[in-house]
Amino acid sequence: MTSEPIHFDHGPREKICRSTEWFTPQSILNCVRAYFGHFYGRKPFIGLDPATTPDNPCDAMECFCESPKKDGLLRPWLDEDFLGVFVNPPYGKILQDWTAKILAEAWEGTHIVALLPGQRFETNYWQTNIFNDRLNAICLIRGRISFLDAAGSRHAASNLYGSMLYLFNGDRYLFAECFDELGVCFDPVRLRPPPPRL
Repeated sequence: MTSEPIHFDHGPREKICRSTEWFTPQSILNCVRAYFGHFYGRKPFIGLDPATTPDNPCDAMECFCESPKKDGLLRPWLDEDFLGVFVNPPYGKILQDWTAKILAEAWEGTHIVALLPGQRFETNYWQTNIFNDRLNAICLIRGRISFLDAAGSRHAASNLYGSMLYLFNGDRYLFAECFDELGVCFDPVRLRPPPPRL
């Protein structure tokens, strides 16, 4: 995670966030754990959190932090020892790098649930990296998430954006069953233009 300020431009007002350490609330983590637990026939769990801090706030079986040997942007996520990846990456300028990593891991077959902002879909990098052929389902989370700070309290800065959960290489029906309480889930079938007529 980076400590550079993030500037959100909303026309006449601007929001500056001094930290990108916005941690996922337990209500969402419980749904993620339930999903992976049902999918793999285990008790609820998260196998890997590749974008976290050393105290591992989502209690994943494995976590990658900001150390040279455990950088989630550099290390592979696909590992039979920690199946089921949950990623809530930093939302600063580095988010584009994280979406590229999600794409690369999705093409490797990594089973990923990603918590991402809901308003970037118009960007080229989002349409390339997130809306790829390995995307199985999306959950449009109702309301604004109350992210947590490092101490586990509600973040002092307001969350200005909606959020979405994206499933890659998973079971869309089980995803809908586990995440329906958070928001509307749907299957993002990509429509392509028909071949040209001869």
